[in-house]
Amino acid sequence: MKTASMRLADDLVTGLSTGRGRSRKRSVAGGLVWLWLAAAGAASAQVTDAPAPAEPAAEERKAGLWVLPRISVGLTHTNNSLQASTTPESDNILELSPGVHAVFNTARVRGDFDYSLTAIHFGNNTQADSTQQALDAYANIDLWGNRVFLDLAGVIDQQSISAFGTQSADTNRNANLTQQTRFLVSPYYRGGLTKGTELEARYTHSIARSDAQERSDYSQQGMTVVLRNRREQGQRLGWNLEAGVQNADYTLERETTARAVKAGLSYDITAYLTGTAFVGAERNDVLTTETESYSSWGVGVDWRPSDRSRVSGDLEHHYYGNAHNLALEHRTGRTLWRFSDWRNVVGSSLDEAVPLMSSNYDLLDSYYLGLEADPIRRAQLVEAELERLGFTNTEDLYRRFLTSSSRLDRNQQLAVLLNGARSVYTIAIGQNRSQRLDSDSAPLGDDFDTNESITQRYWGLQYAHRLTPVSSMTVALSGMKTEGVGSNLSESSKILQIGFATQLAPRTSGSVRLQRMAVSGTAAYNETSWRALITHRF
Repeated sequence: MKTASMRLADDLVTGLSTGRGRSRKRSVAGGLVWLWLAAAGAASAQVTDAPAPAEPAAEERKAGLWVLPRISVGLTHTNNSLQASTTPESDNILELSPGVHAVFNTARVRGDFDYSLTAIHFGNNTQADSTQQALDAYANIDLWGNRVFLDLAGVIDQQSISAFGTQSADTNRNANLTQQTRFLVSPYYRGGLTKGTELEARYTHSIARSDAQERSDYSQQGMTVVLRNRREQGQRLGWNLEAGVQNADYTLERETTARAVKAGLSYDITAYLTGTAFVGAERNDVLTTETESYSSWGVGVDWRPSDRSRVSGDLEHHYYGNAHNLALEHRTGRTLWRFSDWRNVVGSSLDEAVPLMSSNYDLLDSYYLGLEADPIRRAQLVEAELERLGFTNTEDLYRRFLTSSSRLDRNQQLAVLLNGARSVYTIAIGQNRSQRLDSDSAPLGDDFDTNESITQRYWGLQYAHRLTPVSSMTVALSGMKTEGVGSNLSESSKILQIGFATQLAPRTSGSVRLQRMAVSGTAAYNETSWRALITHRF
């Protein structure tokens, strides 16, 4: 569930800058959940109860709304609850986590919503009891006559405060982790202006809030207007004119304003290959305290030789230098191959051009896209497969770290899924290099005060084998290494996991996992733990 809102946000947010705010740490998590549900629920025409994921009835596969409530109970025993390098303390950790996953696919609402609330109790009192929220949601809502729309996106998750702080595979007991909430709302109008032209006017507001006082919160508002031609069937040439303004505000940095205009062309070279190009101008005070003017340009191609393969790439020049985005995906009957390489400016985490790493849910969703086009039925297939294999929804090989201003990132990743008759393999490898966008800014209290750039390399291998029709075993090995240029800080971690999962009842599953983690460098420690989990889906 990690990538859906990221893809939506990339279409909504244009231009990034740094800023300084006037208020601190407002909680928006509860309001985000209720706003999303209320908006989506009001626009949905019909609600139909969904069957069990394994064998949904044929007449219910076209339901406008599929909802899967769940509740999980977990017990973890660890020999190093505080991730200490010396004098480790053991503890038994109890978790209770109700949640819900919903997929909207109606004439007026399309979207995905996954939310959970976890209560955590430490039996030996090595840490204070706590609660955590998790949300991954996006929606596109037709408010009026296929002309006025509303886009919503939201994420609540755990983020590393420092790239060089304590790293762990669990999110429930790490002082270097903090809960961050990102929310985006974007109403827009899209309709015909004349017989051959179309107008789109969009307002976007996004925020990012965390509990870490030493890191910036983020707020952004922007307006974009696009005029384009309506391409009739057989018409190869398209054109567009775009103008936009954006105000960005970081609480520990100065407020900035960016304006941009551009004119673009697109041309269908063949039925499967499209080329694009644009030229434009930008004016902002992102890199300097005074407003400066810059030129911009870009070219791109999109090649889709079949419904199983896609290659897209673009090269652009902006005020901060060159940017690019290369994406390749190929799907066969038993495999999925995905590669991406991008360089771009990143503000809040909802702005990232592509996700930093593909989750198991995302890989299986793309794999089943060739077998099931209906998003509700596909979500049921993915949920059933994750439960059968004992996979969790997201394996975060790379966990983002918080910064107090915009940064310039270069990310590369390769992800592969191999699906055998009784076994599934996932392979992932990647690296991300970050640097502060405004290198001349004053110290802001984040990792870039002492590092010119930070490089993180990550990899993971996961294997699941079905032992019986209702049980399976999993083996996973992953690692990450973080290095800083300027501070000579370095940290590396490796994780080994061995698990067993089985179906206890038609809607109840159970799993047991043994884990060994070894961390060297700035916050070195070793830990061995086991975890038992029971999940019931209603």
